[in-house]
Amino acid sequence: MTVLECCEGEQRAEKSKSRKCCDDAIDVCYLLLLPPELLFFILTRFGLSARDLVSLDQTCHAFHSTQENEHANSDGIGSSFTETAARVIVRKLRNKRLASLKVYENFSWKQRLQVVDHLESIMPALATGSYQNLLINQMGKVVSWGGGRLGQLGIGVNEDRSSPVDITSCIKDGFGIPMQVSAGCAHSAVVTDQGLALTFGDGRYNQLGHSDTRVYNQPCLVQYLSHIQLLQVSCGSCHTLFVDTAGYVYSVGQGDNGQLGQGDGNRQVSTPLPIELPEKVRIMYVDAGVSHNVLVSYCGKLLTHGFGGFGQLGHGGTRSIFTPQTVADLLHVKIVYAAAGPKQTLCVDSKGRCYAFGYGADGTLALGNYENTNRPRFIEALEGVDIKMVAASQETSLFVSLHGTAYWSGIGLGHMQQHKTCLPTVIRMCEHIEWGALGDSHAALLTRSGNVLTIGKNGRGQAGQPETEQVVDSYTKVAIMLT
Repeated sequence: MTVLECCEGEQRAEKSKSRKCCDDAIDVCYLLLLPPELLFFILTRFGLSARDLVSLDQTCHAFHSTQENEHANSDGIGSSFTETAARVIVRKLRNKRLASLKVYENFSWKQRLQVVDHLESIMPALATGSYQNLLINQMGKVVSWGGGRLGQLGIGVNEDRSSPVDITSCIKDGFGIPMQVSAGCAHSAVVTDQGLALTFGDGRYNQLGHSDTRVYNQPCLVQYLSHIQLLQVSCGSCHTLFVDTAGYVYSVGQGDNGQLGQGDGNRQVSTPLPIELPEKVRIMYVDAGVSHNVLVSYCGKLLTHGFGGFGQLGHGGTRSIFTPQTVADLLHVKIVYAAAGPKQTLCVDSKGRCYAFGYGADGTLALGNYENTNRPRFIEALEGVDIKMVAASQETSLFVSLHGTAYWSGIGLGHMQQHKTCLPTVIRMCEHIEWGALGDSHAALLTRSGNVLTIGKNGRGQAGQPETEQVVDSYTKVAIMLT
């Protein structure tokens, strides 16, 4: 259970007291039942994350429930202690990007912890492009495998690799610790805890942000954004999006369908430029698709722009849009995650409910039919499942629940490649699934224990299996080094 879920009831009760656009303040903190000296010792001696703080608070809550009479006046200790504890937690975060989010200026300290917890849960450590994969393993190493003929593996040569290669040493000292990875059609990116972005791979459309069209086969710092502290990067087909800690978005690369969000559809931008956002909207997370993008704001709004020919923008038509616009049909819910597929969009709200729109002829919308829809529709078949994240590819969609179960719809992979379904189908696993990603013709799942399981085509080593295997029929473990 995430912080957002834990606090949902109290959020509704305090909605009228909300600050500006966000309404998730919490009044009761059961950590106050601990002696102040003990709590400060815990906070200052151990690198607790926001999730750790919530677990500790829940333990105190259970203790409080059993001795309610004795601690009836516990709330009288005051809110100043709670705020001080929250300050310590945020300041002690190893991830400096999260500790210095500029959007914090409008948040209470408890809201800041909620944001940090959510961002920790949605910043992917696993990413798949068309043929390449990137992973930050349990030891903090960045490894890559799959198609690398355009340098997108970052290994220093333009070659495919069927076994994971450690590329951490290619990230220069002083750039920081890798925290997030992204992979596009033929280029890839890494963001560090220092808020720096490094890109590599195909640069023929300026999508790397280095002001040239070279192919880079090792991670290279995006100098034009080095003065800005970045939170996230997302690689599309031939363009790239960057999000900074103030909630602003920058784009670079090809923009023929408005996917750069620069107000026109005939531009190719060689260095990252800021996207014009609606007034007072600040972005928490983005996903770049083939020719359209989805943006999730801190207040739970979903914005889209780019090519809309299949209805994947969700505004009720099929025209392209050249600057981000809010999807009006989703204003009644708080969106916390979204994925832009080649022709479809998937998103998840704060209650774990999933919505889909765009191209549906292959069943990728999981709506029980094979029709397109240009407005968001709730996926009824996933009612009550509590979806955490989604992924979308050309012919397949993937859904992962908070309880570690994964589902797919559309055209199957591996031994299911001749099957098509328009309803979510369980992927039967013995392990708890934390994250999932889809390439053009393969899928990768990250388990709670740190294993990566892949399925699908392996002609360029994208499934991480021996080169003799052209197709991996069932989910198979990839040999990831842990040193």
